[in-house]
Amino acid sequence: MPEAVVEWYAVDGAVEFQASRTDDHVMGLDELGLPYCDDDYVAAGVLLISNENQDCYTLVVPLDAGPNPPVQLMDPFDLELREAVARREPFADSFSDYVQACVRDAAGR
Repeated sequence: MPEAVVEWYAVDGAVEFQASRTDDHVMGLDELGLPYCDDDYVAAGVLLISNENQDCYTLVVPLDAGPNPPVQLMDPFDLELREAVARREPFADSFSDYVQACVRDAAGR
């Protein structure tokens, strides 16, 4: 698992904080890396971190992109998972950038 993701999930209350700022399903520590909707994201090379509340997109991080991987958007609900993984789009340059944006957004509320 990427180091930046491990660090974020190790912060007490971090995931709960992130989940409280959105209606999206933020993966809890007990869900991280497990299959979701019968799809094995880890086997497809990505870690699912969030699912949009209307199933329009998911946010993933590639497992082979170093300690602070980019966050990518994908739409696996209209496609087979492997095809969706191949069609990922950029969302944040790094997981750290994604977390910082979440914190900034929450501070602006």
